[in-house]
Amino acid sequence: MSNPTRQGIALWAFFSTCVILISCYHLSGSYADGHFLPADHDSFYHGRRILDAVNAPLSVAQFDSNMHAPEGSWVTWPWAYDAAMAALAKAARALGVTDPMSILAWVSPVWGLVTTALMLGVARRLSLSLFFQILLLACFAGSPLTYLLHSIGMLDHHFIEYTFVLGVLYLGIRWTQSPHSARWAASLGAFLGAAPAFHNGDFILQLPVLALMVVIWHRQPSDLNARALAVFAGALMLSAVLFLLPSIPFRRGVFEFSLHSWFHLYIACCVGLLVCCLVRFAPTRRNFACLGIAAVVLVLPLVQQVQAGRAFV
Repeated sequence: MSNPTRQGIALWAFFSTCVILISCYHLSGSYADGHFLPADHDSFYHGRRILDAVNAPLSVAQFDSNMHAPEGSWVTWPWAYDAAMAALAKAARALGVTDPMSILAWVSPVWGLVTTALMLGVARRLSLSLFFQILLLACFAGSPLTYLLHSIGMLDHHFIEYTFVLGVLYLGIRWTQSPHSARWAASLGAFLGAAPAFHNGDFILQLPVLALMVVIWHRQPSDLNARALAVFAGALMLSAVLFLLPSIPFRRGVFEFSLHSWFHLYIACCVGLLVCCLVRFAPTRRNFACLGIAAVVLVLPLVQQVQAGRAFV
């Protein structure tokens, strides 16, 4: 094992342990009378949704008749995170764990192992010195954001949303450093396609990737590989479709950014189409203008959703 590899493992082990320990600081706030409790109000709702689906994780509630009574409302949170947590609770029950919360409450702190690894991976991909790797991981472990996302009893899905942000950053760097690699192109595309199934807003992660491809196309088109871009686009759209199939709003034909719906498939298809166009046309002023016009046309069906999103913000 090389010295840099040993250093990486040591840094990951030390700082991920720090993240887990810091995340347990308010243990008394989530553990009372021998039982673990959700950490906040959103976690309570996630907890209810997860525990109701333990016997059949894919049956996780996507419409709540008690929300906005009497008409009821779609649950804005997508299906995948709560279904995965319900599957974990089901597996724990099969192993003899009588209180699923005793397992679920520890998921977010232990998940610090994953986010720390991704943060370290980004640092090493950027060739940061050992000093700056340590500084970055120390800031990450001590950040109030890290503590809030990974707190014990945190059942809200934002630590998974954060994971997708770090994962896209890591995979994006890996692909740009090996632009001819179909493997990294496929990994990034599949990751981006899956992200909205865990948080609706994660469709936005596709836009920086698209913007980066346009910049490369404009400045160094030889770095764009037609096969890799086609693989990326195909993986993105295929992953989006596969993760949309369990979504009831999608199967009902809903087109809304706040629900895991046709909106997200439309975004994935638009990004895939525009990325493929980059290798079909030279980066001339005329083609750049045509690409801009095409982007504007593709955005037109989204105007109502953009207005709704602005009103929400």
